Amino acid sequence: MRSNTKSSITLPPEELRIVLALQAKLKAKSKVEVVRRGLRLLRDVTEREALREAYRKASRATRASLSRERGHFRVVRPRRGVLYLADLNPRRGAEPGTVRPVLIIQTDLLNETGHPSTWVLPCTTRLTGENLLRVVLPRGIAGNREECEVMVDQSRAIDNRRLTRSLKPLPRSLLAEVVEKLRRVGEL
Repeated sequence: MRSNTKSSITLPPEELRIVLALQAKLKAKSKVEVVRRGLRLLRDVTEREALREAYRKASRATRASLSRERGHFRVVRPRRGVLYLADLNPRRGAEPGTVRPVLIIQTDLLNETGHPSTWVLPCTTRLTGENLLRVVLPRGIAGNREECEVMVDQSRAIDNRRLTRSLKPLPRSLLAEVVEKLRRVGEL
């Protein structure tokens, strides 16, 4: 069917009422716009489910290979945008070490599968001030005891066994700032 071809679909009365109600709620110009939005939403949800299943399959394979290597391990379910305390010892070179807050930046689609490692950004109390590589977290904003900075340039994956306890989620505005700076640093 060509895009400029007009077509019509006859809907049962109850479905037409749903489309009309959504048209008013969404302030859509036409019933066709409502249907198009619905189709895009269905496509996005379907793609997200396929991605979630691919993450599950990959995580199962990773967990299986790790359990053969080192035995059973405790599964921690980290959540994106939440600060956790993590033991980053031993450190190498310029890597941050010690027990410190880390921000989980890995997608919850992968976190929900029980994947054994997590992508994080460590925090530091050695303040350099707001810049392209840092996001300031005021004291207590996400369960942090002191004012600290998220080190955007120090992203790394850590084994979930390094996560000792959950603190609190970052406010959305700060998480958005972290994500934007991470995009810039990684040219993503």
